[in-house]
Amino acid sequence: MHGTWSGSWGTTYFHFMHRFQAGDSPERNVQNTPTMLLAAGLPWDFLIGAHYATSSPWVPGFPNEWEFFARHAVGSQSRGWPVDLSVTAAYNQAADSFDGELALARRFGPVRLMGAARGFSNVYRQSSAQAAIAGGATWRIFPSIALAGDVATLLDRDSTEELAWSAGVQILIPTTPHTLSLHASNAHTTTLEGASIGSGTTLWGFEFTIPITLSRYFGRGSTE
Repeated sequence: MHGTWSGSWGTTYFHFMHRFQAGDSPERNVQNTPTMLLAAGLPWDFLIGAHYATSSPWVPGFPNEWEFFARHAVGSQSRGWPVDLSVTAAYNQAADSFDGELALARRFGPVRLMGAARGFSNVYRQSSAQAAIAGGATWRIFPSIALAGDVATLLDRDSTEELAWSAGVQILIPTTPHTLSLHASNAHTTTLEGASIGSGTTLWGFEFTIPITLSRYFGRGSTE
């Protein structure tokens, strides 16, 4: 789940997620589903950015899925709130849908629990509004390694729409600000809509995040 994090002022984030599956024999053709994120942290705990998926299967005729979003971290445990709380407003170009998410999370020692409620004005370009819920957890087993998993579902999904899930290991690369995730999932993309519906196939993948702190070169900004 990505909705509970927000950027720091003066930091630009490049996030690359790559999932793939191998076809049946004898061809065993490898099909790739990458999603890229470019986002920038703004003052007052805002984050703006865009997801771009080049092989999205959810909207017929629109394999290039764009999601433009703005996120605000309303409160956090580090500032005395009981939970981390964020809201996201987004527009999905492939679905022609205005989407939103309310996400919260709370840490209990090495465990962090997360939940989210999502809404879509035109889910998967089906001319109908829809809602979804999601939940997940991370368990930090070492200072730089955590296990993670999440599930999500549309509240009114039909027989062809499956529950979405993912599970894997998250790694903070030592001496760097970069993170790496190795995981399995049945969701093809990580947009709000893409992460809310599963397929009948397990995809294997990785995620790599590169934060670029511009304030290091153009003046010192806030750490929040």
